[in-house]
Amino acid sequence: MGTTWKKIKNGMSEGFQNLSEKTGEMTQIGRLKIEIIAVKRDIEKAFIELGGRVYHNLEEKHEDDILSDQRIKKLVKDIKALELKLKTLEEKIEQVREHRMIKSE
Repeated sequence: MGTTWKKIKNGMSEGFQNLSEKTGEMTQIGRLKIEIIAVKRDIEKAFIELGGRVYHNLEEKHEDDILSDQRIKKLVKDIKALELKLKTLEEKIEQVREHRMIKSE
């Protein structure tokens, strides 16, 4: 009877350990997804501002100013940086998922 209880105890211990690891991974992925949502929102805001700025320059017949407008250049630079950050966050999620797959093998 002692070995049966040991098996049950070990099985429960392993189950709790697996559950704990899974919870940690899901928490990590959840945090990354929240960051992704925030970055996507920032990208959207930058695109809206960029579009408004370009529209204003075109409407005012300042087409030549579009390429020299420092705010437009900064917005484009910011969008590129945000897109890179988004890609990095998405890669981190994949790394967490791959790590989980490797551990379960």
